[in-house]
Amino acid sequence: MPAGPRLLGLPLEAPLSTVMLDGSWSWPTSGACGQFSTAASLDLLHPRCPTVAWYCLLRGKFKIPKHNYILWLAIRERLTTLDRPWFSHLETFYCLCDQPVLETHSHLFFGCPFSAGCVSVLQRRVRFFWPMSEWSWGVDWAWRRWRENHLLNMAHRATLAALVYQVWLERNKRIFSNQRSSP
Repeated sequence: MPAGPRLLGLPLEAPLSTVMLDGSWSWPTSGACGQFSTAASLDLLHPRCPTVAWYCLLRGKFKIPKHNYILWLAIRERLTTLDRPWFSHLETFYCLCDQPVLETHSHLFFGCPFSAGCVSVLQRRVRFFWPMSEWSWGVDWAWRRWRENHLLNMAHRATLAALVYQVWLERNKRIFSNQRSSP
């Protein structure tokens, strides 16, 4: 907590007696009634970040942690795709579609023919709809459309998480194990 001493107004090397007054604790952080509050101290040391709009895509009864983790990374565009700077030495890029295309989040989810085929299968089987567009636009569309906690919305969110997870899994199987599946 490098900012802790500055936020509390106490030096890092301050003795315990600094926060004692007449035998009682006298922390600089007090609650509404002037008493010490653990919650107020925690909020001071670790301010709460604003909730992002797409948070609703990661909640619900049907969530599977590993699916949600990969979806969270994909939404933040933090998966290790080949468009990252540390892959800039590669001369050719191949995505799931086996074409020389730069692997980006937008291409992988769901601009690539393989992942678009996965979406088509889900459209036919479970009526799952995804707008075939830029990934970030699709995420924006999804959280606006599926933010309520209705059963169908929860199922759509779980389907999206499973779909992103399976596409990422297929991508890794092709790269690291030379195994292929069909959509």
